[in-house]
Formats: sequence, C-alpha cells, structure tokens
Amino acid sequence: MEISPTARQPHREPWTLERLNYERSILLGMSIDQSTSASYSSALNSYLTFCKSHGLPVEPTPQTLSYYTTFQSFHINPKSVDLYLSGICNQLEPYFPDVRHNRKTALVNRTLAGAKRYHGTPTKRKTPLTVTNLLTVANDLAHSTIHDDLLFNAQLNTGFTGLLRLGEMTWPDRIALRNYKKVTMRFSMEWTADSYSFWLPTHKTDTTFEGNRIVVKKIIGAPDPHPIMQNYTKSRDTLFPFHLQLWL
Repeated sequence: MEISPTARQPHREPWTLERLNYERSILLGMSIDQSTSASYSSALNSYLTFCKSHGLPVEPTPQTLSYYTTFQSFHINPKSVDLYLSGICNQLEPYFPDVRHNRKTALVNRTLAGAKRYHGTPTKRKTPLTVTNLLTVANDLAHSTIHDDLLFNAQLNTGFTGLLRLGEMTWPDRIALRNYKKVTMRFSMEWTADSYSFWLPTHKTDTTFEGNRIVVKKIIGAPDPHPIMQNYTKSRDTLFPFHLQLWL
C-alpha cells in the first residue's frame, strides 16, 4: 500500500531489530510497579523451586499449578498462594501464553478453594488508628523540639487526615525499590489560613503519572494538623535547607 502524499509524517530513522527488542524489553519491564515486580519475582522463584524439587516440568499446566497450590497451602496462608499464582502468571506469560487460562481452570480454582477451607485462618489486622491515638501523641509531643518527634507527629496527622498510605510518606529500605518519581517535594507545599497542601507525584496504581494534590484540614475532634506541620517544616528547613524532599 502506498503512503498518501497528503498524510505527511516526520522523517524518523528506522531501528534495527536488536534495538526494537531492547527498547520493548524495557517497556515490558516497566509495565508494573517495581515493588509489585519484586513480589512477583519472589512468587516465580517459589514456583521454580517447587518444580525443581519435585521433578516436575516448569510448564504451568493445570495439573502442575494444582500441585503447587496443594503444596504451598500446607506451608503458607492459601490467600497468599492466590497472590503467588497471579505473580506466576505475570512472569511466565511471555513464555507460556496459556498460563492465565490454565490458572482459571476448575482444577486449580477448586484446589485453591479447598485449601482456603482446610488451611484457612481468620484475617488478622492491626488495630486501626483513632482520633484518641492522635490526641495522645500530640499531647505527649506538644513541647518536644526533637526533629524526629516533629516528623513523626506531622506524618501521623497528615497521613491520617489526608488518607495517605504509609509508603507515600516514606522511603523504601531496599535500594532497588526507591523511585524519586514518587517523592513529594518541599516546594510543592501551599498554605492557607486553615489548611495546607502538597503534590503527591504518583503512586503504584497511578499508571498515567498524573499525581494528586493532597489537601489537609482539621477534622472534628482531632488535633489541628496545621500548627503541627508548621513546626515540622520549620525544623526541616533549618536542618535540611538544600534538600528538596518534604519528608526528611
């Protein structure tokens, strides 16, 4: 088919097949967040170890996935096995295109359902934070000038009031999971008489990297986060005047 003379396209040098493969591999590797990729890799290692130790082929057939589910559910919570299977599908799909279909077969689903009934345990959750907890901390640290105390109090009240995840205000210990695209910057802060806001650049479910502006205001019965944040930023700006990150 000939290119229409009216449909003008900018001239771009064609790539070699080697470069196309290279650039595509980068994009495929970034299709999920780094933290999710790390957990998926752990699931794949678990599956490969199972296959090797039991003398089974690596191909994720319904039979093999069912065996894996049976074995792993004896050692860990079946709910975690369900997540492991998702990671295995993600990692093996380029090599075994039918892996997701095999995962959804009746044999694997019923094996997992039976494991949840036989080995399942009630979900244990941490006690949720309450306004009373915030008041206790605010009163205990009301006269503290220690920077770490000011930081903790500011993060506690900002995260609670702004509905933030812990990972959106902290820095991962694992170097491989650190990503400056997710770091809130000090210069993004804006103040009003009764509130403050800052820009959250992105998070693991924000695939468009649009970000969000987080607005924090006082809620009924809770400590006023405005003066708490002011005390923290004053200390932060004194100690780290040449750093860009908000939380230090």
